[in-house]
Amino acid sequence: MQVKKLLQLYGGTQKEMAAALGVTQPRISEYITGKKNISVKRLQTWCDILKIDIKELF
Repeated sequence: MQVKKLLQLYGGTQKEMAAALGVTQPRISEYITGKKNISVKRLQTWCDILKIDIKELF
């Protein structure tokens, strides 16, 4: 769910966010749907890249 919130805060598409983060759009989709789990460390790195405070996700 945090990745879905991150996408909302980012304000772009899954494809745009994936490009900014250096991953594929299907990987973003897997995180959003819960098919894959994301580590807090990776989530923090992504927040840093997107200039979003991780506290906004919780």
